[in-house]
Amino acid sequence: MVWRAFHGALPLRSHLVRRGVMVDLNCPRCGHMEDDSCHALWMCPAVREIWMQLAIVGILERLKGRPVSALCLHAATHCHRDDFNVFCMILWAIWDEIANPKEVVSKHNWKAPKHGCVKLNVDVTIDDALGFIDIGVVARDD
Repeated sequence: MVWRAFHGALPLRSHLVRRGVMVDLNCPRCGHMEDDSCHALWMCPAVREIWMQLAIVGILERLKGRPVSALCLHAATHCHRDDFNVFCMILWAIWDEIANPKEVVSKHNWKAPKHGCVKLNVDVTIDDALGFIDIGVVARDD
């Protein structure tokens, strides 16, 4: 994925339009006028919050508005190896969220249990790509 980002080969909306696919160019997260790789992976307000939490953001901040290839190259040459690994993981996670948006299902039809009973509500999230399972359990009485 980092290789594809570096070489401008991600199937982002702007790239799809250049290949003749008719899609809306606006960013689906913030409505920005063109969803290119720099915006989608680095400049979109939805992902900037993530990047701003990193210790290496000062190194990367100088590249605002530059192509993702410049960002990747700069990170590879100026960041400590561990920081570069984190950079790659975050880049991949942002891309995974773009390429595989998660559908949120919400049902608000919870009913209290009968008097003297306990009701368990359970929710599970499985992420095969990252290899983890999150389980949440809430026990309620009347």
